[in-house]
Amino acid sequence: MSPEGAAAADFLHEVAPASTRPVLRRSRTFEAGGHLMRPRQKTGYFTPMYGLINKAIEDLVRSRFGDDAWHSIRTRAGLPDQPFMPLSPYDDQSTYGLVAAASAELGAPMEAVLEQFGTFWTEYTAVGAYGDLLNSVGSTLPEFLGNLDLMHARLKSSFPELSPPSFRVTDETPTSLVLHYHSERPGLAPLVVGMLRGLGNRFGVSMSIEIARSEHPVPHDIFHVSWRASR
Repeated sequence: MSPEGAAAADFLHEVAPASTRPVLRRSRTFEAGGHLMRPRQKTGYFTPMYGLINKAIEDLVRSRFGDDAWHSIRTRAGLPDQPFMPLSPYDDQSTYGLVAAASAELGAPMEAVLEQFGTFWTEYTAVGAYGDLLNSVGSTLPEFLGNLDLMHARLKSSFPELSPPSFRVTDETPTSLVLHYHSERPGLAPLVVGMLRGLGNRFGVSMSIEIARSEHPVPHDIFHVSWRASR
């Protein structure tokens, strides 16, 4: 097996169900056939994501699968061979296109790609320029999750066109909580699962996660999160 093939097999193994992995009840955020839904339009244009997101996807692919894999994914996504500008906005379609292209090139479900990227993103930002900000958000998992909207509000000063999701914590106990996730971008619940896994690593806890979909008072995803110390 080639190094790229071995890396892809490892990638799929990491997102395969196992007794030690989070228990997931998928919300219906993917269209039939497994294709991500297109982002909703907002006043005539696609809501922008910043280049920092696309750059992190590139870094994940290059570090796990090599430069050739990234070239194939970028080409399939129809993106030019030029660096992403972290502080510049890009329309959502470039990011959704990268996820779809990575899924096709790596032979992994898009849910798996999103989940792995969510975990990578949590670790990627923690060691980069935003490490101090993340350290200030919370010293425990519940505190961190409860302050996510405040963190995004602080980031707006650097990213004025940022259109972040909103999170709300309810039903908190010493070992569990319910996380409500509101976003105008469809299909990203697996990304949140990956981010939760990354935060579990950050705070030294092993998680169980169940996903539900609520239509009230507005449609949104709900994550039932429980944990125990892993170290």
